Amino acid sequence: MKIIYIHHVSRAVGNPPTQNDGIQPLGIKDAETTAELLKGMSDKSKSTFRAIYASPYYRCSETAKLINTLIFQYMKNLGLMSSIKFLK
Repeated sequence: MKIIYIHHVSRAVGNPPTQNDGIQPLGIKDAETTAELLKGMSDKSKSTFRAIYASPYYRCSETAKLINTLIFQYMKNLGLMSSIKFLK
């Protein structure tokens, strides 16, 4: 089993900044790039991802959802996954 730690993407800073701030457009691109890197890791090791965990803070959960959605679609197209579940 491998555990991969990914920090949340860039915060769209509120005034004052809060834990509920969204993510910047650059942060969305960063999450997409991270998903691509993870797909490449999966291809090399011939393994799938079993879980993605995130804190309940908005930008953290949004980062995880972006990455999860991209990886899920990729794995589904390969026939490796058939469902996705977000736990609260």
